[in-house]
Amino acid sequence: GCWGVGVTRYSNYMDVDTPEDGEKLSDDEIAKRLAKTKDMLEKAGAHYVIDSIADIEPVVEDVNQRLARGERP
Repeated sequence: GCWGVGVTRYSNYMDVDTPEDGEKLSDDEIAKRLAKTKDMLEKAGAHYVIDSIADIEPVVEDVNQRLARGERP
């Protein structure tokens, strides 16, 4: 098995087709869509949910610690 990581900001669930579409959204609308997307990814079984791939380092560190303890997904 493997651990699943959902990335909210660039998920299809955000319903943003182009960067220009994303720039037109208000901060409140972005926050609402991020929350909905996070919920959907968690319900779909993601072990971790992050906003951007730039946030992956702590996830990798956590997975490495879990593997060192003998945990498996």
